[in-house]
Amino acid sequence: MKSEYQSRKGIPPVGSGVPMSEVSVIERILVSEIMSRSVITVKENARVPEVASLMKEYNVGCIIITNNDKKPVGIVTERDLVTRVLAEMTDENLGVKVLNETVELNKLFARDIMSSPLITVTADETINQAARKMRKHGIRRLCVMQEGNLLGIVSSKDILAVTPELLEIFQAKVQILESKEDTTADVPSLAGYCDQCGNWSPSLKEVNGEFLREECQTEQVNH
Repeated sequence: MKSEYQSRKGIPPVGSGVPMSEVSVIERILVSEIMSRSVITVKENARVPEVASLMKEYNVGCIIITNNDKKPVGIVTERDLVTRVLAEMTDENLGVKVLNETVELNKLFARDIMSSPLITVTADETINQAARKMRKHGIRRLCVMQEGNLLGIVSSKDILAVTPELLEIFQAKVQILESKEDTTADVPSLAGYCDQCGNWSPSLKEVNGEFLREECQTEQVNH
């Protein structure tokens, strides 16, 4: 039986006897076609209980954290709540250990537990490229950015849901491409605060262990 995506795109089902190139099928599906456009966001100074409440209210596994300019600077997932809050809780006033200090839960903010900088993709990248980034960084979600704006979010479930019949082929293809491109892989796109100047940027690059804006990268090279 064809999936909804296959029916819409005219892709023949597996076992139908119709020749199908696994490479072309995977590479023609874009992130923009499967991403979730409804993204729940909260400011970085929101308290952790508020973040957890929003996850429960909207039944989502993650929330994007933004700064005062509404630019995405990090992500809080269910795993972050478990490993960085619940697992670090002490018996004293519901305190949580953060950087070897005990902080009361109601004084713990989203910025204290978020994962940052964000690993991102663009809407016109393929699901193949998105899957490689997830695998490389050991994550299950990517923010979809375009010209510094947050368009949506794509998860590993989104990728697998569109072509469940191609799961084994997809995994094999990712592994083959990774083995060929390990030495030439592009530096991933990152969004967050620059470690040198402190300004937000949708395209940070890692230079000597620091995440820098393009302007600061140039300054470091010139020095």
